[in-house]
Parts: sequence; structure tokens; C-alpha cells
Amino acid sequence: MEAINPRLEWRIFGASFREADRRFRALEPGRAQESKEVYLLSPRTDANVTRYIINGGSAEMTGVVADGKPIHTVAELEDSARVLAALREISLDQFENINYPRGLKRLLGLST
Repeated sequence: MEAINPRLEWRIFGASFREADRRFRALEPGRAQESKEVYLLSPRTDANVTRYIINGGSAEMTGVVADGKPIHTVAELEDSARVLAALREISLDQFENINYPRGLKRLLGLST
């Protein structure tokens, strides 16, 4: 049986992340990584998640459009101590940690 590696996913949603936007633009994207994650695809675009390395951990910034409404989401993946240190480093620790379904419900004005 394959070993299970637990991880923390810390995700935020917003139109802009100020300092973090600038920091992500300055980073080189990391190497491609194989995964068994499931993504919803659009026939209108081939856009995908761009992953970056921050503080030795994996991070992603993604543009999402739901019902014609655009929003950005940033996620940090790895162990909790590394995630929290990276969040402080790129000034994202002030935003609420929220999961994908709740973030999209808020964007669309659905009750949460």
C-alpha cells in the first residue's frame, strides 16, 4: 500500500492580494508535478494552475470564473508550519482560510 502523506491546504479568494500578487509575478514557476487531482475544465480555455515554490513549499495562484464572475484564489500546500511561514512571508496571513466550495458560493451570492 502506498504511504499517505498528509498535507494542509490553505486557500484564499479575492480580486487582489496586493503584496502577494507582486511576489508571485517575480517568481519562476516550478516544475510540473503529477497528481490525481480532479479539475473542472472549460471548453473556452486551456488555462491551468501555475505552481510556485515559496519557502521550500508548493503554492499556486489560479484565476477562476464562475457564472461569469472572475476571482483569484491562492493555495499553499504542505505541512502547517511551512504554510504559515510562507503566508507571513508573502503577506497573505491576513486573509481568511476558506475552502473552494464556500469561496465559490460567496462569489455567486449563495448562502454558506
